[in-house]
Amino acid sequence: MLSLDTAQSLRLAYCCLNTLVAYGAFSRAMSRWNTARVSAILTLTPLFTLAFARFFHLITPTFFPADPLNWLGIGGALTVVCGAGLIAAGPALSLSLLPRRH
Repeated sequence: MLSLDTAQSLRLAYCCLNTLVAYGAFSRAMSRWNTARVSAILTLTPLFTLAFARFFHLITPTFFPADPLNWLGIGGALTVVCGAGLIAAGPALSLSLLPRRH
């Protein structure tokens, strides 16, 4: 049986609400912006996750364990995210680089 205390119930409710708001914002962005721009922004999510995990570990190291990432892992994560961002933004970038016809 699942039993949660008050703090855990509040965290679960926050996660549920956060998911609803995030998907609502995502669908709104997809209807307003072009897909390449939305995809380029979404590729930053793993970087924010790593940065906030490191930040919270520095504040309370006993509550938030350290991520076992070395510089090679961080460099690889940055490379993957930058590559995905360039692929997502590629069509928009290639159109802006074409010469204009008068």
